[in-house]
Amino acid sequence: KVWTAFYQAFSHTNRDVRLVMKCRPGSLPPFMDFSYSTDPRLTIWRSDVDRMADVFAIADAFLFPTRCEGYGMPPREAAACGVPTVVTRFSGTADNCDDWAIPLEKFNMVESHMEGCGGLWAITDLDELVWRMQDIYLMNCANDLDTEWNQGRFAQGQSIEMVLVDV
Repeated sequence: KVWTAFYQAFSHTNRDVRLVMKCRPGSLPPFMDFSYSTDPRLTIWRSDVDRMADVFAIADAFLFPTRCEGYGMPPREAAACGVPTVVTRFSGTADNCDDWAIPLEKFNMVESHMEGCGGLWAITDLDELVWRMQDIYLMNCANDLDTEWNQGRFAQGQSIEMVLVDV
């Protein structure tokens, strides 16, 4: 996933937003650990969970700005749990994403340079990602998320949690 880009986008958002990055133990490379961050709004959630629905239950939004995806099960699961879900309109997450997600339309295609498979990656436009994050925040504060995206339940307070998951 695009951890570094996502963290950069998050650092430009409203101070009332909290970011929870859910990852498997040991899945973040040392240079992307974010342990150095002094931002109290950032939480790295490394522990295993029995049910992903429990992760989605704490989220007010699920952001999945993937470079390339086979099918994109985590964002579809989040959307099925009633969480507003933002995905890159590329690869496996592009299929019918207007029906279940808020698509990111702006991205640049770059060579993946993956040994043995090659191909192209979609690099999400950070300005669009920041805009979507702010849009979700403002709609949550105005309690308009249910109306706008016909999603489930959301927190009523001035602080929301956005979750990025590597599963």
